[in-house]
Amino acid sequence: MRHRSPALALLAAAFATLAGALSAAGDPNVKASLVAETHGFQPGKDLVVALRLEQDAGWHTYWQDPGDAGLATDVAWTLPKGVKVGPLLWPKPQVFKDPGGLVGYGYEGHSMVVAVIHVPDNYRGDELSIKAQANWLACKDVCIPGNAGVSLVLARLDPNPPSASAPRFAAIWPSLGQIPDGYKGSVKPGKPLHHGLRVSDSQLDNFEQAPIQRPDTPAPPAATAATESGLAWMLLLAFAGGLLLNLMPCVLPVLSLKALSLVASSQQSRGRALALAGAYAAGVLLSFWTLAVLVLALKQGGAAVGWGFQFQQPAFVLGMAGLMLAFSLNLFGVFEVWLPGGATNTLSQVGRAPGLPGAVGQGLVMTLLATPCTAPFLGPALGFAFASGPLQLVLVFTAVAVGLAFPYVLLAAIPGAKSWLPKPGNWMLRFKEAMGFLLMATLVWLLWLLGKQVGVDGQAWALAWLLLLALACWVWGRFGGPERVFAARSALATLLFAVLFAGGVWMWPQALSGQAPDGAVVRADAAGWEPWSEARVAELRAAGTPVFVDFGADWCWTCKVNERGTLANGTVLKAFNDLGVAKLKADWTHSDPTITAALRAQGRSGVPMYVFYPAHGEAHVLPELITPGIVMDALAGK
Repeated sequence: MRHRSPALALLAAAFATLAGALSAAGDPNVKASLVAETHGFQPGKDLVVALRLEQDAGWHTYWQDPGDAGLATDVAWTLPKGVKVGPLLWPKPQVFKDPGGLVGYGYEGHSMVVAVIHVPDNYRGDELSIKAQANWLACKDVCIPGNAGVSLVLARLDPNPPSASAPRFAAIWPSLGQIPDGYKGSVKPGKPLHHGLRVSDSQLDNFEQAPIQRPDTPAPPAATAATESGLAWMLLLAFAGGLLLNLMPCVLPVLSLKALSLVASSQQSRGRALALAGAYAAGVLLSFWTLAVLVLALKQGGAAVGWGFQFQQPAFVLGMAGLMLAFSLNLFGVFEVWLPGGATNTLSQVGRAPGLPGAVGQGLVMTLLATPCTAPFLGPALGFAFASGPLQLVLVFTAVAVGLAFPYVLLAAIPGAKSWLPKPGNWMLRFKEAMGFLLMATLVWLLWLLGKQVGVDGQAWALAWLLLLALACWVWGRFGGPERVFAARSALATLLFAVLFAGGVWMWPQALSGQAPDGAVVRADAAGWEPWSEARVAELRAAGTPVFVDFGADWCWTCKVNERGTLANGTVLKAFNDLGVAKLKADWTHSDPTITAALRAQGRSGVPMYVFYPAHGEAHVLPELITPGIVMDALAGK
């Protein structure tokens, strides 16, 4: 590992800047974030936070004593009045030596520099805003100075459960204040403090509140009754949010079909109705568990994911478009799926309830269409889940699934509920066909979203594959009926699958390789909305300008309802203009780790999220469903 003297390091950094290697946002080889050991804060208790640096492979940053070359990482804090922060607490560093004999001290990979923040007893805010300006020097073959403004907003919580970062804090506490072997520099070994923590005498002298005390280590969630009650509350919110998802516009197509199947099943025995409701609930649960496993796998791989993240992927959107097309053609009677024994298993069969596999399929589709929406109560629960460990995430997802499936299981379980439903009849045929058009409307929305992601050329290739899919459905409906011998139907099914697969191998890469059109980039528009960034928010707030931020996505149905019904409302727009409110839009249509981090900083994991920053005071997070009245009350400080 080669090191340079500070002068040479700065000279190299200057050339790197002139060459464009260093962007105004900071060092691209190092990602900075602010993390806390707990989900929230409590007045009168110390709070542990850390500057977390993620260095690309081969790059390293420096300890408080960088050694023969380098610069120590520096953090400047901005805290609410009365809140104080102690000195930086450094984990034991690695030792870097180069062939020339220079020695440096620092960190590779992921590193955390810890600070203890004291929140006074008389702190009255419901939120605690922690901001910091971090500066570092990152070295590999060259040295590049980097900087970033990082922030964290914590809610007042009682109980205050450990965050997803708590295990990382527990892992580094034993090494805080330790001196590397063979060290002969100016940093003193320090004196022992609480929990074996050691810091230098100079740090003690500069600490604004003595003595330094490391807060008690939070116990694992299962170990304290307080955390258990906090988890129980989140599970209750998740259940209520799942229940309300049934009323969201994103699930309307399948909700209508489920209502149709309930009418059909009302003519069957109560036992059969319970079996069908159980199969539907199993489909919802299995799909939510599958989604939870996928989220955990992506988080383990270092990806930043949130609720509805799969709609950021064009491949998923195209797959959903194909599913909606097939289902709508099924409802129009173009084809049916014939199972052995002559029974049918369509998404919704007129005159009879769907079979058990069909009920499971309804549960699967309901989940897929529910994920672009965030219902009331769901935001805090999902934010807790995405920031917690695997067990909590699976439990919260399970509670959402139970809430989503609950109304149908309840109707099937209540004796006499059949009398609440209309009688089956010819009207069901017309209703089924009408629902086909509703699914086609969903298909139009998916294709619009795909066009925003891959452009017109990619959209054209997607339409070509959908045309091939429609042809395959028609061929199966025309020549794959039960009057054909089993061998002939099997051969036709194999041929159609092979054609669709081959077409997909050719057409899907063409569709997914398309580029998003320039119009997909958020820029200032006629209504005065401009692109969001943390830096822009900080700039406007420093100037005393109130700020309203719309965190949304093109695939989010709730976002679009709020945009058209509330944010485009004339009274709301006039209030924005009269009060001089700057309007920023954070577009999460495509994966954006910065927006993901901002969502999590507010305890959310998905969109929509609306945040109002008054000219003076703390940020105010609005509900997921907003009305003109809610926005006007927020602007008025109510």
